[in-house]
Amino acid sequence: MTLHSEGQTAVSIEKNTAHSRNPLLDKLEIIAEAIGGLLEGKSSFSQSELRSLAHIRQMTRMHKTKSGEQ
Repeated sequence: MTLHSEGQTAVSIEKNTAHSRNPLLDKLEIIAEAIGGLLEGKSSFSQSELRSLAHIRQMTRMHKTKSGEQ
């Protein structure tokens, strides 16, 4: 998967996804990897970025709670 930001390649990810029982966890791992790459080297975050990260964290926690994953 390759993510582009403002016409430039921001993150390129190769991920071996192997959660055959829960494919959503594969997607969450890919998203987490992409976010880490996009935020690499940042020393501060805008309020919008902080809200987005908080939302992603909350959604991930809700999924883990609902699916019984810990």
